[in-house]
Amino acid sequence: MEKDKLYCVRFNLSLADLCKYGANNVGLFFSDRKVQNAHDNALTFQPHITEKTNKAIVTNEGWETICGTYLATGKEEYIIIGCFGLEESLKLEKVKKPASQEGVQMADAYYYLDNIEIVAVEAQSQCFCGKTEDRDPDLIYSRSTAKGIDMKPAQIVAATTVWYSFLSAEIPDMFTQELQDLVKILQENPTMKLDLVGHSDTDEMNEAKVNKLYIGMAQTRAEKVRDYLVENGIDATRLTVLTKDNTVLASTKPTPLGKAQNRRVEFVVK
Repeated sequence: MEKDKLYCVRFNLSLADLCKYGANNVGLFFSDRKVQNAHDNALTFQPHITEKTNKAIVTNEGWETICGTYLATGKEEYIIIGCFGLEESLKLEKVKKPASQEGVQMADAYYYLDNIEIVAVEAQSQCFCGKTEDRDPDLIYSRSTAKGIDMKPAQIVAATTVWYSFLSAEIPDMFTQELQDLVKILQENPTMKLDLVGHSDTDEMNEAKVNKLYIGMAQTRAEKVRDYLVENGIDATRLTVLTKDNTVLASTKPTPLGKAQNRRVEFVVK
């Protein structure tokens, strides 16, 4: 696997016919070394690929697919598929024995594996479990910024940011008051001019490579903020739209929270 390349990872599993239980926390982990467990307890580290709802896998008449996208480090040597997490987070679901099976059920959760696939992709939507309609609920970043009464107008503007959900340029309602405060500052300071700087996260830039609808997301965000300010009485000549795409990241962490911090519009007094 190549460093910093995105991969779609899929595998199928089926609970053995005579297993009495199905387990949650089933997933896949990429390791740079061989992992040997001296016991049969769950692996305590977190998997890179897991079932999205973390339900107990109880399918025994057919196959269940687990999939997800993974950004490679380039040091991957081993694939580990199993049950992960602390014992207290393990949930077992009792399974009824299939009528077609003879014998006594085992007090275990034992799975068959099939069709393990690792395919390089350009964007999450190229992995069928990463389609827009299958995404996890959107995370919109927000922070409490103290705006003291002694702050100058330019300082208040610099402390204002609008953040967005993934692949969206619509201004979230939670930032309406922030923008109304900005309108008031601009009205009270008629010579003030602003740069509206739009940003995207790296996943959005990758999506734009395969879906033209998402090209220019950062600029569209800044344009919509400009339009909002103009609709609220601010002269458009005082506002300049700029775009940085994903070239100036607020966070380099590949977590949902880190990515959410990068989807933003910032304000700079000229």
